[in-house]
Amino acid sequence: MVLFGSMHVDPWTTNKVALSLSDAQVLAMKNLSLTASDALDAAEVARQSAKAATETYYAAVRALRTKAAECVRVIQNTAKTTNNPALYGLAQIPAPDPRSHTGTPPARPTDVRAGLNSDGSITLTWKCANPRGVSRVIYFVKRKLNGESDYSLFDTVGEKSCTDATIPRSTGGASYIITGKAGSLSGPSSEQFTVTFGVGGGGAIVMTTSADGSMKLAA
Repeated sequence: MVLFGSMHVDPWTTNKVALSLSDAQVLAMKNLSLTASDALDAAEVARQSAKAATETYYAAVRALRTKAAECVRVIQNTAKTTNNPALYGLAQIPAPDPRSHTGTPPARPTDVRAGLNSDGSITLTWKCANPRGVSRVIYFVKRKLNGESDYSLFDTVGEKSCTDATIPRSTGGASYIITGKAGSLSGPSSEQFTVTFGVGGGGAIVMTTSADGSMKLAA
């Protein structure tokens, strides 16, 4: 509508008599067109600001999670090497579950899916039918942006989901590989899962899954 208004104000004003439009109508069209254009610019500035703030938030949470995991590993190692389980209570963290050390690695992550969030980020989810007795599985999510040749560790999570708010628009998408780990045992990695951003018709969000397991998100 903003584009429509900007394209039609001048010809409607010039030809108002032939078009049977009053002075009040063409003046209102001009003013409302300018107001709508200014509102669109303000909305875009607000959207970019919100997106930047969200990306900063996700980056801060990832850094916090990584450092917390590092500290927990240090505490666990100290408790183990000193044979002092009281340290878990002192640190207010649960003691390791013995069932995690069954000698059986986690299963392979499957049925990877992606959802497009309102802030432009995507959330990956997956399934993993771990063997009986295998618990406290940590999932390592590796990412490769379109145009890159190698995967790098993107995130480590304790649940079967991960949010990515840092895909540059210029790349058009990214590929992911997910691997579960319980204790010192790593399971088989998932199939490569690729998310590609495109443009759909009518401004609607369209989500399709291709035969190779990749997903295209079009907005």
